[in-house]
Amino acid sequence: MPSPTLPLALLLISALGSQAASAAAEATPSPASVQELITASGMHALLDQMATQNRATIRTSMQKSYEGQNLNADQQKIESEAEDKAVDIVGRLMSWDTLGPIVSDVYSSTFTQDEINGLIKFYNSPIGKAWTAKQPQVMQKTMAAVQSKAKEMIPELKQLQMDTAEQLRAANTPAAPAAPAQ
Repeated sequence: MPSPTLPLALLLISALGSQAASAAAEATPSPASVQELITASGMHALLDQMATQNRATIRTSMQKSYEGQNLNADQQKIESEAEDKAVDIVGRLMSWDTLGPIVSDVYSSTFTQDEINGLIKFYNSPIGKAWTAKQPQVMQKTMAAVQSKAKEMIPELKQLQMDTAEQLRAANTPAAPAAPAQ
């Protein structure tokens, strides 16, 4: 007569094997696989491009803030040095030395090893390579569209600023003296 413990043992082994497979699928990805994903996805290059665009945006923004003002040579030098300093500050934040470890940590804490493997496979596929190659265009077009929409909001924001300034002036009127306590 067969032992009733054999099917129970097989069920237990099967369940443990299933849990082990599930645990492997949920395992924290290896640092090497995360780096492979970062390389395959072009993340480093995309962040470099974003940093370049940010530098240009900072310079343009600062130059516009002084537009129409007749700056003398000393003032122009000060403004130029301030631009350089602002670009340097943002450049340090947007550098791969700063962002690389953050990206790696986020990927490691967000994706499982199986997901990282799937993403690597995607980015190394022809469609994944097309995605990566076209991301700079996508980012550029997106930023241009956002800037266009932002320009449409400028009159509304200026009106809000004027209304707020008026409300602040009105609220600054001295209050009537309090009645003396009896």
